[in-house]
Amino acid sequence: MQEHGDKQLFSFSRIEKVTRDADSETYNVSLRVIGYEGPLNPPYKLIRMTIRFPGEKNLKDYTVVSYKSRFISDEEFNELSKNTVP
Repeated sequence: MQEHGDKQLFSFSRIEKVTRDADSETYNVSLRVIGYEGPLNPPYKLIRMTIRFPGEKNLKDYTVVSYKSRFISDEEFNELSKNTVP
């Protein structure tokens, strides 16, 4: 996330989707986190990314396929943080 300019703390992570490409033996993992500053203080930022991991190979050789972030309101933060673990 730091490589994409997001130097906030983050929490409320959630894996949204895992797909496997049998031909290339890779896995795509889509996840969501909420960034914040200080002790869970705004501004809040919703960060969604998809990471591609090699199948049986070295997991450190991952690739970020997609990365999107946007600021969210306090109300949206409350809704998105429901049913997730900080």
